[in-house]
Amino acid sequence: MKTSLISASLLVLVSLYSCQKEIDINLGDPPSGDSAWFVSSIHRLDYDSNGVLNDSSIDYITYQQDKTLYKHVSNYYGPIDSFQYTYYYDQNKRVTKFDLDYNTDPVDEDIKTILFTYTGSNAARTDITSWNGDVVHENIAYSSGSKIITLYDTVPSTYQKEMIMTYYLGAENRIDSVREIWKMSVAPFYIDTTSIRLAYDAQNNATRLHDNTFIQHFDPLGGGYVIDGFDSIIVQSRETRGGEVAATWTKILSNMSWYPFLVLGSPYNMGMLDNPITFSKYPLISAKRWTRMFAYTSPDPSFYNGTFINTFNSNNLLVEQQIPEGFANKWGGSASLTFTYVKLPK
Repeated sequence: MKTSLISASLLVLVSLYSCQKEIDINLGDPPSGDSAWFVSSIHRLDYDSNGVLNDSSIDYITYQQDKTLYKHVSNYYGPIDSFQYTYYYDQNKRVTKFDLDYNTDPVDEDIKTILFTYTGSNAARTDITSWNGDVVHENIAYSSGSKIITLYDTVPSTYQKEMIMTYYLGAENRIDSVREIWKMSVAPFYIDTTSIRLAYDAQNNATRLHDNTFIQHFDPLGGGYVIDGFDSIIVQSRETRGGEVAATWTKILSNMSWYPFLVLGSPYNMGMLDNPITFSKYPLISAKRWTRMFAYTSPDPSFYNGTFINTFNSNNLLVEQQIPEGFANKWGGSASLTFTYVKLPK
C-alpha cells in the first residue's frame, strides 16, 4: 500500500484547496451529550536535514452514514498526485470493504480492494486484490479468552510468500505483542521473523516497544544460510490530552483497527517510529530509540532522542505537532502536522 511520500509547494496546495469544502457530513446533528471531535484534515510539511521544505501533503476525511472517504493529496517531486481510501461498513459498524483509488498509475503490487466476510462471532475472511489482478485470501481466527488473532495466507501472493501474523491483545484490545513470520516458497528461500513487544502506562499509552527482526536466507554466493536484521528499542512518553487523533482512526478502522493492511500508511503514524502498532491513545511528547543492525558486518548502534512540540486549542484539541529529526522522515529532517476537526456522533 502506498504511504505518504509527499513533496510540494505549500502555496500550490493551499491554492488548490482554498475553495474546496473539506467535509461532507450525512450523519445529521450529533445527539446532545453523545458527540465527539474527529479529525477532518491533516496538513503535513517535511524538511530535510538542512531545514529546507522537501515534502508537503494534505489529507481530507469525509464521514458518511455507511462509509468513510479519506483523500490524500500530494506533490512529490513532480505534478500533484492524489489517492483515496474508502471504507465501507455494515449495520453493525464493522468494516466490510476497503478500496484504494489512484489518480495516477499505481504499482502492480499495491492493494486495490479488501473484502471482509464475517464467518462467525470469532472468525473472518479477507479477499485482497492487487492492481495486477493477484488475489490473496486470508483467514482470521479470534481466539476466545486469550484474544489471539492470527492471519495467514491461503493463496501465495506475487512473491509467493506465506505469512503468519499473531496479535496478542490485552486490555481494551490493545496490542501487547506481535509475532510475524514471512516464508518464501521460491528461491532464494528465506524466513523473515519479527517479534514485537509493547508496554503501556495507566492511560493505555505505549511507553516501550521492542522490535526484533531477523531474516534467515540462503546466500547465493555460497556459505549456506545467513542471518541479518535489526533490534530496536523505543521508549516514549505521551500527553494526557489530544486523544481525538487516535479516536479518529479507531472510528474509521472500527472493528479492524488492528488489521495491518488498513493501518499501514495511516497519516497519524507518519513513519515516526517505524511501525504502525506504536499507535496509542495520546500524542507523543518525547521518544528515544536505540537500533542495532546485524548482518555480515555489525555497525555501531544508532541512537535518537527527540522532543515533540504539541500545540492545543481552547478545546484541548491537538492543532499542531512538531516532529523532531530522527523520527520525522527519511530525509533526516523534522516535520510538522496541522489538524482541523469536525464534531460528529460517537
